[in-house]
Formats: sequence, structure tokens, C-alpha cells
Amino acid sequence: EDVIEAASIIDLQEFADVLTCNDFEGYSMRQYFTDETWHMMHQLQAIRLGESLKGEDLNLYMTKLTQHPLSILSYKVDRMLGRVQSHPASDQVKMFTYDGHDTQAVNLLRWLDASNLDYPHPTVYATQVSFELLYSDECLSKKPSEACFSVQVMYNGIFLEFEGACAQVELCTYREFMDYLSEKKYAGPHSDDLRLACDL
Repeated sequence: EDVIEAASIIDLQEFADVLTCNDFEGYSMRQYFTDETWHMMHQLQAIRLGESLKGEDLNLYMTKLTQHPLSILSYKVDRMLGRVQSHPASDQVKMFTYDGHDTQAVNLLRWLDASNLDYPHPTVYATQVSFELLYSDECLSKKPSEACFSVQVMYNGIFLEFEGACAQVELCTYREFMDYLSEKKYAGPHSDDLRLACDL
């Protein structure tokens, strides 16, 4: 009890992190918590991890993090519409994966700001956030355009919704999705050179 009473917010967050890992590995201490205290523990973890990035810092971090995968997604659309020449390395990409920590996952969810999640939103161990580009063969064969493409974002098996940004909240058109993210991208000094912006 003395240790708990003397614990700082960082100590409690690290304790929550250990409990989350133990729970995932089958050594759960869930029985020692009420539903409310278990929920609050995870909320504390999400708040603490979210405190590390705010405002333009969050926008810069996430713009840099998503820059390459989104550029490949855009290349795929442009390539299928015949707007760019083939680039063998990008043509071969079927899946692009980042492996990170809960800090990245919590803050990516904050940045995406899906309308069907509450914030702060805690993440569980081995959380996954995926962006999937979909297209219609029939549409491309009849009237090829960006309207033939759509994007879904999934978080641990849940389709994220973007109410107000996408006509179908769980299935954005390619252009709706890119416009939505464009409004969130870093727009501060050196926004045209993110490496330089990160060095500021």
C-alpha cells in the first residue's frame, strides 16, 4: 500500500503496462479489479501515452509515420488509372507493415479521430490498425476513375467510422479518405520537408 500511495502518474502507467502484458500472456490479474478500476487503469495508460504528443507535434509525427504507406496507396491508384509509369518496387508491395509500441497506436487513433471510438481510447496488447485499399473491377473496366477506389480502416477487427467525412462512414471513397487526412497533416514550418521539420 505504501508503494501505491507514493506512486507517480508515470509509475502507475508503467504498472498498467505490465498488467496489460500479463493479461495478454494469460497471467491475468483481472480478478483483483472491479470493472470500473480495470477500465480506469487502461484510461490512465491511454491518457499518459497521449500526453507525449499534442497539437502540431501529433500532426507532424503522424504525417511522417503515414507518409510512406499513404504514398504507396496513392501510387496504386495512379498506376491502375494509368497516370504514372510502372515502378517495380512499388508494384510488388501487397502489404506494408509497421511494428511499433502502444504509444504509436494510441496516438494514431487520436489522430485518425474516428467517430465510433471514445477518447482517450486505450489499446490492448498486440493492437492492430490497418488501412485497406479496395477497388471495383467492373468500375475500372467501364469508367476508370478515382471513384472506383475506396478505403477501409480497421482497428482490432472494428471498422472505424468517419462520420461527416465519408458518405458511407465505414467505407470512404479514396478521395474522401485522402481529403480527410489532408486536413490533419502537419502544416507548420518545413511541411514540404518532414525530415527537416522533425529536426526543429
